[in-house]
Amino acid sequence: MTAQMSSWEYSHPTPKAHPIILTNGRADCFRQMRSSLVNVIGIEPGTVIDDSGSPDYRDWVRAQMPGWDVVPVSYSGPQGYSAAMQYLWGVAAGYEYFFLIEDDFVFERPVFTSVLVELLIEHPHLAQLVLLRQPWFGNEVEHGGLLEAIAARGERVVYRPEWVEQRATWSCNPTVIRGGWWVRDHPWPYGAGSEYRFGRELFARDANAVTAWYGDGKTPWVRHVGERSGFGH
Repeated sequence: MTAQMSSWEYSHPTPKAHPIILTNGRADCFRQMRSSLVNVIGIEPGTVIDDSGSPDYRDWVRAQMPGWDVVPVSYSGPQGYSAAMQYLWGVAAGYEYFFLIEDDFVFERPVFTSVLVELLIEHPHLAQLVLLRQPWFGNEVEHGGLLEAIAARGERVVYRPEWVEQRATWSCNPTVIRGGWWVRDHPWPYGAGSEYRFGRELFARDANAVTAWYGDGKTPWVRHVGERSGFGH
């Protein structure tokens, strides 16, 4: 990217990525995530989608996030991961780009979401730009990293100057994604395994689409701090 902006760039600034936080009642995780938002440079109030089913938890989140729109997936109790993601997808359709944050991630390095949006604009084959987390699952620890574990399965991993590409998985780790027409054209699946199935369906439909992990593929940007909870994954 050039250091100087052209007159066209001044009149057409980079679109902002609307932040959307997904939570399901884990106050301890939410506190850690919220404190770390100081590392998301220039973040503005966005939307918190709550699948806890608890009005008390929702009121607590509103107190933690002044200026943010805190909305329940349902007023009749927790709906589960895939239903919450379908609701989130509906919210995301109202924005050109969005920054998805699950409540059990901590930002450990400064993040400029505007840079990630610019990369999506410049490289249409990138379906998303994900911030790398630390090795978490046993196979990732064994192989020394998330991407190394993917490569060990025989999947193709391509290292670019600014990101790492692969078509093995889609990830809802903190990520910038196109909204609007893109999410309407790629509906979120219902039922168990929805995150994995979304990626499979995306890659089957688009032979050029890749998931991109931002950075050198070695240094984590975020830290996962919570065990998987809820239901309907």
